Amino acid sequence: MSELRYLAALLRGSLPHLVDEGELDEGEAQRLESELGRLLAGGPAAESADADLQKVLRSSPAVVDWVAAVLAHPDGVPPEAAELAEDKAGPYEGLAGDAPGVGAQRYTCPVAGDVHWFRLRLSATVPNCGTHHVPLELVTT
Repeated sequence: MSELRYLAALLRGSLPHLVDEGELDEGEAQRLESELGRLLAGGPAAESADADLQKVLRSSPAVVDWVAAVLAHPDGVPPEAAELAEDKAGPYEGLAGDAPGVGAQRYTCPVAGDVHWFRLRLSATVPNCGTHHVPLELVTT
């Protein structure tokens, strides 16, 4: 999966968070979800969709800022997951052998990998893929 397609799939999973934070309105998030789903549905072979994906990823200031934050993070995670890891860092000193990194679990669409979502709270319900309508699955690697 190209970096552009990864960003688009990651954005699909972060749209509800952007709405909750007031950075996008519900209508704009639904439009982006629909457009990204359509463009990613063609799978990796649909590289001709890359120009359209770039256009969507530049379509609003909130999305541009979000993409910049993902690209700036060494693990390529969305800002909300990076913030969770920073919050957990605090004064806590991990046990020997604890791996640093993001404290959120990552889920993806098992059919095509066209949605990536980070579970920021254990109480959060794992969503379904907007394209394939199947529950997202935990990524264990």
